[in-house]
Amino acid sequence: MENQNQDLDRKKIVDFCGKNIRYIAAGVILIILVIVLAVTVAGANKNKEGQKEENVAGEEIPQDTEKDQEAENKPEEFAVDAIPEINTLMQNYYTAYASGDTAALEACVTPLTDLEKSYIGIMSQYATGYENIHCYTKKGLADGEYAVSVTSDMRFEGIENTAPGLSFFYIRTNESGAYYIDNVYSPFNLEKREVTLDSQMESFIAEYEAQEDVAKLASDTQVKYEAALTADEALNTMITQTIPQALRDGSGSPEEEAKEPSENPEEGSQEPKDDQTEEPKEPEGGQEDGNQAPEEEQQEPEADQNTSETVYAISNINIRKEAREDSDKVGSALIGQSFTRTGTTEDGWSAIEFDGGKAYIKSEYLSTEKPEVPEGEEPQQTEENNGDNGGVNYVPEGKTLTLNNAMNIRKSMNEDAEKVGTAAPGDTITVILSYKEGWTKVEWNGTTGYIRTDLLLNN
Repeated sequence: MENQNQDLDRKKIVDFCGKNIRYIAAGVILIILVIVLAVTVAGANKNKEGQKEENVAGEEIPQDTEKDQEAENKPEEFAVDAIPEINTLMQNYYTAYASGDTAALEACVTPLTDLEKSYIGIMSQYATGYENIHCYTKKGLADGEYAVSVTSDMRFEGIENTAPGLSFFYIRTNESGAYYIDNVYSPFNLEKREVTLDSQMESFIAEYEAQEDVAKLASDTQVKYEAALTADEALNTMITQTIPQALRDGSGSPEEEAKEPSENPEEGSQEPKDDQTEEPKEPEGGQEDGNQAPEEEQQEPEADQNTSETVYAISNINIRKEAREDSDKVGSALIGQSFTRTGTTEDGWSAIEFDGGKAYIKSEYLSTEKPEVPEGEEPQQTEENNGDNGGVNYVPEGKTLTLNNAMNIRKSMNEDAEKVGTAAPGDTITVILSYKEGWTKVEWNGTTGYIRTDLLLNN
């Protein structure tokens, strides 16, 4: 009976399914679709999350790259007093510079020219030392090389306060690994350009000085420098008047003994060097104790032979008011310059016509035969250099001149130096400083260069 009932139930189910097969199939399909849709949606969400994570990671990578690029392009910052060997090198350099010890300097720098040695000799008469020396270093063009900005306070004899300063140096390493200063790129040659500068190094220095921290250091130092000069009149006078005058004159100090000039025309072909190009000291006389008589008690030596002849300077030499070595200097004679000699003295002086009157030159530096003059150094016999300028062989700083003639402006104090340009008649130039070497540094059309001083005096 039970089996019959089970058979009856299965039959009912089969009959039900047969009658409703369409609806059952539709339901199964619907369920399958729901399951497939659910799986698809879940997979899509997972993909989105993965893509999001990838996008986030992808955004971070460019940000890191950008930061790396910024760090790479950012100029190197100063390292202050970070290399003890360089600090020691600069300390030795400034100590030798202040004392005028060129032998010690040659152990620190290369090259050291004769012109700079002369400059050092003059500066050492006034500077007593450098204090508070600090080295601001950055890497140079190659390994073992450094660009260095050095700040210091310069002290002068008899002056209480110091003058702040900033100088650029380029440090290299020699074969033994020791640091030295490449003096081609030190302050003196960067201004005078005696030694030709490498174009790559010039570009490097220009880019270095344009960097923000370098420019700020220079600006801050300049502010301190100007404040120091404003606060101390004696310091101001020393820097703006005394030292520039000494550099023009070529004398170590106002009281320094005069020195004998070169008798070689080639060596004496530049402008006179004021008291440094002086005659040999005459024997002192007239006093039993050997001391020179006061100026008011001295009498001008009488000419022992009257004459009237043309003579020529065989070297650059000074012209004196009276026939003695300590007499006032009234002018300068250039090699090859002619004068009318009116007489001679027993102790070796020649009286000449000068500036509408009479003056004296040591006879040994005059000749009746005109000497050979190096090309380009022929003196112009004009009123300006034959007396009307009072024998002045420099042009005052800051003076503005309008040129009457075209003049070449050169990069350094040499006739063979590269030209900065040619100033035309009517152009104006501003004088920066005249030098004992016979050249004047000028500013023209926004650039600086050198013009022969005698050409400017004759302008």
